[in-house]
Amino acid sequence: TIKLVKIFGALAPLEPRLGKKLAEPLAHIMTTTGAKSVLFECIRCVVGGMTHVPGLVQLAVEKLADFVGESDPNLRFLGLQALQGLLAEHPKAVAYHRATIFACLEAGDPSIQLAALTLVAGLVTRRSLMETVVRLMEHMRRAEGTLRDELVASVLAMCSRERYALITDFAWYVAVLAELARVRGTRHG
Repeated sequence: TIKLVKIFGALAPLEPRLGKKLAEPLAHIMTTTGAKSVLFECIRCVVGGMTHVPGLVQLAVEKLADFVGESDPNLRFLGLQALQGLLAEHPKAVAYHRATIFACLEAGDPSIQLAALTLVAGLVTRRSLMETVVRLMEHMRRAEGTLRDELVASVLAMCSRERYALITDFAWYVAVLAELARVRGTRHG
């Protein structure tokens, strides 16, 4: 089953009509299988070339929430990576799992933390920027080493995106910059 799904996953981006024909069988497999490997391969197939089938994307995002919520760090990482693949075309579907993604910043595994940070930065909008920066600053106070450095870089990149278009209060941003300047042990200070 995995090999067939991989083949169809490779063909789906090349033949748009194939996605419509595979939607029902993939949805059936995704809802009935108990094997995580088969489920993840179906999700990869959807993310890789069938993002134009909305019902299938929604099912894949629901199943990815289970992966991201797993205690196994490998499954968590795979779930975060797949969500990154959906972020460009379906940010609202990914944003639905914002709380779970933020919880991954607390994981002990640096690769999970960095994958979650990438997703958090990708989900930022003009309305959510201030809240997101405040939450990242809280994580920054507890973080050490590379993660602290990546948090600072991420805050700077989010705020300066599109020539500061997301910032609605520059006095607040200057206060954030002053606080970032006081963060020790970072190359962005």
